[in-house]
Formats: sequence, C-alpha cells, structure tokens
Amino acid sequence: MTTTYRDHPVSLSYGAVEPLAGMTDDEHAAVRARRARLDRTAEYLRGKTPAEALGVPDATLDQLQVMLWQPDTCGCKIALAHAPGVEPRGLRIERTCPAHAHLGTAEELHTALLAENRAKNAHVAAEAERLGVASDEIAWGLDAQRRPVTRG
Repeated sequence: MTTTYRDHPVSLSYGAVEPLAGMTDDEHAAVRARRARLDRTAEYLRGKTPAEALGVPDATLDQLQVMLWQPDTCGCKIALAHAPGVEPRGLRIERTCPAHAHLGTAEELHTALLAENRAKNAHVAAEAERLGVASDEIAWGLDAQRRPVTRG
C-alpha cells in the first residue's frame, strides 16, 4: 500500500510517515528519522518523480537512495540515485571540474566519470600485478586525453 509524502509516492510497507497515537518514543523517533531521510531525498529530485530518477516504473520515494560521489580522478561531485538491484543513475551535478564542464546533464557526467574511474582502476590493478605490489603503491595520473598513466 502506498501514500504520498511531499507529492511523491511512499510505500507504507516501509513504516509510517506520520507519528500515530500509541507509538512509543522509539517509534516516534524512527518516524522522525524516516521523514528527515524522505525530506533529503525529495530535495534531490527537484521536480522528478522517483520512477524518473531510477528509471523504474512505480518506484517510490522510500526506495530511492541518494549518494554523493566524488571520484578520485577529478574534482567533480555528483548526486546518484540508486535502489537495491538498480544501477546508480546521475541525478544532479553538484560540481564539475574543467575537464568535464562541457557535459550538460547528470547522466552524461555520471557516464563519463564512471568510464574514467573504471579505466583508472583497471590500469592501476594491471600495473600492481605486473610489478607485484599492492594497488595503493601505484602512483598514477591522467594524461591530456584523460587516460590513466603510471607516474614515477
């Protein structure tokens, strides 16, 4: 069963949205914490529905989780929408670095950051294996084309 909270669908199977008479102090605290999480999540949607943010029909606000990600390959920061069993999707750009400033949407930025980060991780893992050292011992950087390279 669902209800709405701030004009978004919310599943009642996850718990009450409003405090109810007869609830214990702990139950009231749990409802307040749930409302605070729903408020934060709704703020990130900025007009989108949970279904649009996740790309899943009938998704509800309480299924949606928002994660801020700042990869170690640049200074970008992006809010990602995700849910159990659903691949994260770019929801909102928080900050872009000069190399990614031309990307206009959160989805485009997320795709670029993910590809760049995966390439860096693969490069570092291959170099670590080749040299017989731990990955965190590999000094790396990005060349002018944003490809990973080993430093020093």
